[in-house]
Amino acid sequence: MTDMPKVPEAWSTLTLPCAAWHFSYDEHYAPDIAFDQGSPRWVLVHGLCLYAGDKALKGTVADHLLKQWNSSNEQFLSALDELGGRHIILRGAEDAVEVYHDAAGMRSVYSSREFNTVSSHAHLINVLHPHRERKESEGARALTHSWDHTKYVGIEPLLPNHRLRLPDWTVDRYFPRTTNAYAGWGLEAKLDRFQRLWSNQLARLSELDSSLVMSITGGADSRTSLALSADYLEEIEFFTYTARKIPGSKWSESMALDRELVEQLKRFVSFKHRYFESENRDTDTIRELEPLLKANSTQQHSRWLVAFYAAAFPGEGHIHLRGNGYEIGRAYWGLTEDNDTLASLKNLYMQITKGDQGYVSPEDRRAYYDQGVRKWGYDGERHGYHVRDLAYWEIRCGRWLSEILNETDLAFQTLVPINVRALLDISLSMTLQERQESFIFWELINRSMPVLNFPGKNDVRNLYEQMRDERLSHEGRHTAADTAKLSATLEVRGPVGPVLELDAVGNELSLPSYRFTPHTTASRAFLAPTSMLPQTLTFVVDAPYCNLRAVGQFQFEVHLDGRPVASWDGAAFKRPVHVTVDDLTRETAVSIVIRSLSNQQGKSSWESASQAFIRAISFTTSPPSARERRPAVWTDAPK
Repeated sequence: MTDMPKVPEAWSTLTLPCAAWHFSYDEHYAPDIAFDQGSPRWVLVHGLCLYAGDKALKGTVADHLLKQWNSSNEQFLSALDELGGRHIILRGAEDAVEVYHDAAGMRSVYSSREFNTVSSHAHLINVLHPHRERKESEGARALTHSWDHTKYVGIEPLLPNHRLRLPDWTVDRYFPRTTNAYAGWGLEAKLDRFQRLWSNQLARLSELDSSLVMSITGGADSRTSLALSADYLEEIEFFTYTARKIPGSKWSESMALDRELVEQLKRFVSFKHRYFESENRDTDTIRELEPLLKANSTQQHSRWLVAFYAAAFPGEGHIHLRGNGYEIGRAYWGLTEDNDTLASLKNLYMQITKGDQGYVSPEDRRAYYDQGVRKWGYDGERHGYHVRDLAYWEIRCGRWLSEILNETDLAFQTLVPINVRALLDISLSMTLQERQESFIFWELINRSMPVLNFPGKNDVRNLYEQMRDERLSHEGRHTAADTAKLSATLEVRGPVGPVLELDAVGNELSLPSYRFTPHTTASRAFLAPTSMLPQTLTFVVDAPYCNLRAVGQFQFEVHLDGRPVASWDGAAFKRPVHVTVDDLTRETAVSIVIRSLSNQQGKSSWESASQAFIRAISFTTSPPSARERRPAVWTDAPK
């Protein structure tokens, strides 16, 4: 900032060597600053900043960055790619200053051009210099999903992979600058590099006078972090938040599943661990912390947990190792080989900011999207990086996730270990299929602590049980895992007459011959997912009957809440049909249905012809979103 407003008490202020800018900071976290003796150049680093490269540094990270800058601008930018942590970096010369932050923008950065102020928090700027609050007609309902809207008009965020130039207040993209550096590397070389960067970062972290804690769940991300941190398990205290399993509560069932899987992990790996149980939440402390939480973060996540964190890890010096960021490498947000276009990005952007629909005019929404594409460099050279990858990285992580970490700052600092641009780059260098399968993360576990690949990930079945069930499914034999995800009832319903509820057999579906009359249906319902988060349901309908002379006699259908949304003929082809239901909530009823289109009553051969096996049933969690999207159904059945 240039003019000196009243900063929070107990903060210190440093006058920067250019154009009367000042840097104010919490006295517990002093900045690292380096000056060049032969020029007006200087570099300042503030926050948790860990060098993950292989070379031994002579001096501090700021010294290292200044040295690289003196060599060339490209070497300075490349040096940023090997930094982990959660930090801000300033570099200046004479009257110009540039502002950078960590790879995924976990250290939020906000600015107000009107008041010549840059800050870690939007609310902090507004306390020092009040701004008008944004109206709903100005995009107030989709703030953390937007390019740069905040609660306050005139206060804007800095997105990851971009720098803010002062005093002209422009932003420009500095990554990507070339094609992915790891695209041509072999798998072993990628894994070697990934493990070295991760280990180097943790080695430097362990040198700090800090107490390390790590959250662990039943999912793959925390499992990967656990495996890669194997050499430091004695230095880390682990925790899991959980809840008692309550019938009918999918959230509590999900929490209970995490507990069951964590207990499986503890049978294989010894580590210090505790549970934070929802039933024991401290409502008084939560109420006391609420004003601070509202000031610190623009986003609400699980604020009840902050009270647990503050009580369990009191005082300064705790650092939470958090398993976010892996999703950048897993091709989220519907990424495919053929939607790397600005038209595709526009469709995506309108979806993720759907909260503004009906409040902001369509023309204004489109104009704001177009403005953001230009401002944030999405219309420039992307060097082979997929436009949806960059959007997830920069908007989802830079805007939403950064505010989650601001929320937990009341209890401890947070380190997302994969938040090193080189690590993210390696994960992005895999093929699309490998990314969707989380292949590199499975491989990293296999290298670091292979036994951790044996317990299930978000699945109580271990690796053997999953392989067994898959084999039985391919052989057409009873599959316990699939049957457990289907209702135990075959419902037969006709235009007239009673609705029959019959005991279903395994994972089979067929229409009984005695009810094989026009527009009679037989259906199996899928049990609701356990998670409160949006889900993607995938399954396979394997119906071996095929007879072109029988086309038009019966068909298969997918129903959502009792309405048919997809269908295909039951006799036109023999191959299995793969079905995907996106954006599914636990309130939506999904069923697979056979519908008779002809009168074949009493003919047992038609009952056999209608027989199908429902296999490979899987629920996977989609990223949470403030917007509401209707479930969408996709099949690969021939048209």
